[in-house]
Amino acid sequence: MTITIDELCDRLGITQAILEEEFRGRQASYDLQAKWYDRRSLPSTKAVAPIVCEQLQSVETAVELGAGTGLRVLYYALNNPTTQFLAIDNDRNATDILKERVRKLRVPNLRVQTKDMYDLKDKYAAVIALDCFFYPSEDDAITQWGASCMHFGRLVDTSQDKAFFCVPFYDQLGSRYEMTEPYAVSVFQEVGLRQLDAMPFEFVQRDDTRWSGRMLLARP
Repeated sequence: MTITIDELCDRLGITQAILEEEFRGRQASYDLQAKWYDRRSLPSTKAVAPIVCEQLQSVETAVELGAGTGLRVLYYALNNPTTQFLAIDNDRNATDILKERVRKLRVPNLRVQTKDMYDLKDKYAAVIALDCFFYPSEDDAITQWGASCMHFGRLVDTSQDKAFFCVPFYDQLGSRYEMTEPYAVSVFQEVGLRQLDAMPFEFVQRDDTRWSGRMLLARP
């Protein structure tokens, strides 16, 4: 790898402290709030981002949906310099921070768009959807998860070598939503992604709770 996640955090100043009350009360600048969030999500990022990053080797194009302030997509782009990346998010505050990070780190293979990811029409060899789905109804969350995966799975350019769609599924959520692997397979087969690999991961949250799950990689 060209850069580790810890090295990237150091270069972006994510280790800078910000008090919980400052974040919750929105008393800090958006830049500091973003760094606070990035640091809080580091256990998850360190578990799932390397899995995705390895799969991106030799992939021509990739999009990260709901990229936020872009810690993960910056890590992917720096470690896969021949891949052309798009990061998309509908929060202009977040994309402004990401654009500034791209300039600071001089990442030539990463474009940033402020846009609703559901309006995306272009196809990409890799479509990355990490923790970006919103479920209006918790009672029907697994169906909504499936609908989102089906929608974005259609963006995968199946003519490309190593094309894939990736989305994590957490065991803690599976017990609540009754997620089954046959259901996931049926979702992706509907859009022509017939091979499903499940790569396990686990991490310890900041509150010391242990999480485990599988990175689902759907391929043509």
